[in-house]
Amino acid sequence: MKQHQIKTRELTLLAMLTAILFVQETVLSWIPNVQLSVVLVMVYGATLGLPKASAVITLHVLLDNMLWGSFSPVTTLPMWLGWLTVTLIGYLLRKAPLAAIVGGTVAGSLLYCWWFVPFNYLFLNIHPIAYLGADLIFEIILCCSSVLTVMFCYRPAERLILGYYKKYIFSKE
Repeated sequence: MKQHQIKTRELTLLAMLTAILFVQETVLSWIPNVQLSVVLVMVYGATLGLPKASAVITLHVLLDNMLWGSFSPVTTLPMWLGWLTVTLIGYLLRKAPLAAIVGGTVAGSLLYCWWFVPFNYLFLNIHPIAYLGADLIFEIILCCSSVLTVMFCYRPAERLILGYYKKYIFSKE
């Protein structure tokens, strides 16, 4: 019975973290590439580990594409691969100093954007240089937004999730 209780609490946490990721991105969607998604995904990768964070990411991508009606290989696949890349960077940098995490944020933001290049070329025949040129300002905005949120929100979010895990998931009761 205790094992079942732990699984239920952990599932509840994963559902809450998915909802937070989805809602903040939806609320901020009117400002192109300004979001808290990168910091949240990196913290999820660092605190939850790859399998659980990947489950959150997969559900988020499905919900996001359902909401915006954008299920297609041009959108869904690169978005999923991009967020998984950011998750992996968060996981790999989980014990790194904040300065390295900030650097990983820039790399993750750019890699997220660049996952869309081959899919737009293959399915829409948009030349990669033309795509990158048109996307450059949005990549800069995403990087700046991500760096700022990681600098100020990464450690508090990390402590919050780890504290929840310690108190509710791994408690003796």
